[in-house]
Amino acid sequence: MRRASIPAEQKAEFDLSFGIAERISEILKAKGLTQKDFARLLNKRDSEISKWLTGRHNFTTQTIARIETA
Repeated sequence: MRRASIPAEQKAEFDLSFGIAERISEILKAKGLTQKDFARLLNKRDSEISKWLTGRHNFTTQTIARIETA
């Protein structure tokens, strides 16, 4: 599917999720943390964190709050 045919709302949701994932990656790098370290901090599986960091996760405010406090 071409990106141009994606409804504006879906595109905005994708852009936000991808932006959050990019920011998480930047913070992990700055703090010297691995994806595995991050998963352990949040009591999550590595595979779930991997999904988050690809930008394909629909972040809830609850998830964002957990990330922020970790």
